[in-house]
Amino acid sequence: MTKRLPGLASIVLLSLGAMGPQGVQAADEYLEASRAACNHIRDCAMGKMSEIPPEYRPMMEQSLATMCQSLPSAESIPGFGPAHKMYAPALACMKSIPTQSCKSYLDDGLMTPECKKLENM
Repeated sequence: MTKRLPGLASIVLLSLGAMGPQGVQAADEYLEASRAACNHIRDCAMGKMSEIPPEYRPMMEQSLATMCQSLPSAESIPGFGPAHKMYAPALACMKSIPTQSCKSYLDDGLMTPECKKLENM
């Protein structure tokens, strides 16, 4: 069952992009949080592989295996760093995703309270 996640595209595009030149420590914290969120989403999807028809599994497994290696580069969103008004809410959203159970994620999408706040900005 495919569920459309409202506002997910804007959250992912903004939030999975790492920072510009505002500071290495902040960039590392944000990139670490976005990778953890991506890995959690990937692991949840891998847990549902038994529901994928066998002929599509190799393709899906290959896509999932590399999805977190393809996050946007640090320069993808110029000016997005600790001083940006969306930075703190985006970081909080990324940090909240791995705390969500796979069942909750699959049932409700990425709508943790922190991600809802980001989406409503």
